[in-house]
Amino acid sequence: MLGRAIGSFGKALGDRRWKAFGAGLEGISKEKVDVVVIGAGVVGLAVAREMALKGRDVLVVESASTFGTGTSSRNSEVIHAGIYYPPNSLKARFCVKGRELLYRYCADRQIPHQQIGKLIVATSVSEVPKLSILLRCGTDNGVKGLRMMEGSEAIRMEPKLHCVKALLSPCSGIVDSHSFMLSLAGEAENARAIFSYKSTVLGGHVEDNHLRLHISESKDLENHDDASPLLPQLVLIPKLVINSAGLSAFPLAKRFHVI
Repeated sequence: MLGRAIGSFGKALGDRRWKAFGAGLEGISKEKVDVVVIGAGVVGLAVAREMALKGRDVLVVESASTFGTGTSSRNSEVIHAGIYYPPNSLKARFCVKGRELLYRYCADRQIPHQQIGKLIVATSVSEVPKLSILLRCGTDNGVKGLRMMEGSEAIRMEPKLHCVKALLSPCSGIVDSHSFMLSLAGEAENARAIFSYKSTVLGGHVEDNHLRLHISESKDLENHDDASPLLPQLVLIPKLVINSAGLSAFPLAKRFHVI
């Protein structure tokens, strides 16, 4: 329901109607803020924590009733080693560095996690070259401890396996994602970050070289009839915006216009 309402809002405000819409914002309350983080998933929480710890005044705007209810609560909870990404790519570097930081963070705060390792298996001879490619790629990415093993050795580790060869990734692990997010949120709040739940960023516009965010209560979108554009209840004028709205980040960015 919420996603459909936001989509209808975006369609209703074609470029030709933005000036008229902008005139309707004249009576809307406007507030200047330092940093706005859109979305309280794991990325938004981590960014909010880091910015708050560095002394910035952070406001986190989240459409749901609490943090981490979207993609962040629907993942495998695997701590990836960094095997699969192209060498020298940002994804590869961030994955390897992020894994090291995540293990350290969880250990320091006693967040449930375990470096259990992972076996990537070839169930037939034809799949063995793929393991060799992954071994080279992971090694190039700086993943330590990768080792090719015979199927018999892998089966001794896990008797229910059926494979001819396997690639052992000892750096891979698992983490309790909710406990991790709870820690990030708590540390962000302790550093004076403010969380505004049940608040949705409808879109925004650029005026005087500043991005202005249109904010409404999430319940208003759920009850909106789609017949006319929904005016925001508040316009935020931040110095810095971090769009960490997960799967909605790109559609949201397309709803930022120039009046």
